[in-house]
Amino acid sequence: MWSVDTSNFLFPTFVSSIYIFRAHINIFNDTKMFSFRNSWESLGDAYLKLGSFNAALKSYAKTVELDSNSVYALLQMARSKHMQELYDEAVVEFRQVLNMEPDLLIARTYHADSCLALMKSRLSQNLYGLARDSFQEAVDSLTT
Repeated sequence: MWSVDTSNFLFPTFVSSIYIFRAHINIFNDTKMFSFRNSWESLGDAYLKLGSFNAALKSYAKTVELDSNSVYALLQMARSKHMQELYDEAVVEFRQVLNMEPDLLIARTYHADSCLALMKSRLSQNLYGLARDSFQEAVDSLTT
């Protein structure tokens, strides 16, 4: 019996996407077009899929610079920080997203998850009051 490792099957696709989005950004560099903003978001998505979190954050930050109301870019920035285990920063950014879109379920879920991870970290540091606050924020995020 033989098996095929498909764990990196899409890797070349994401690398190719990065080149395409960079080219699109370079071509439309002087415009503030909607599609230009989408190129920055898409570039961030490709970097995020590859695990290049800092590059993804820069791309999403550029999107927010072009459109400060881009909930998607703010959400992806927060998710990227969550994936990097920067839970303090992720919680702050998820709060910002939830202020803009209070009913966004994925933001509520990741916010709660980041709060719980922060709670665990604070418990290991014997910061019981802050851990309780993080736990309460997680519960509130899921039940409000």
